[in-house]
Amino acid sequence: MNNNSGDGAGNFMVGLLMGVVVGGALGLLYAPQSGKETRKLIRKKALEAKEKALKGIETAKEEAMDLKEKAGKAVKAAEREFKKN
Repeated sequence: MNNNSGDGAGNFMVGLLMGVVVGGALGLLYAPQSGKETRKLIRKKALEAKEKALKGIETAKEEAMDLKEKAGKAVKAAEREFKKN
């Protein structure tokens, strides 16, 4: 039984997000535009990354709560089964 099925997805999302942020930052720094335009674009991309991160955190919280609920039900079922025997 594999108990860490959610860990891989979370790690993948963190890696993907970091790749997007680093790649975007490098692209902005090497793009031919004024400093003011670059700062504005960096600010916009940082806000987008923050929103994505917050959505990811919220999803992880929801999944953790679902897992907690399922685990609680499994424990109660095991207790009932144990009491029968």
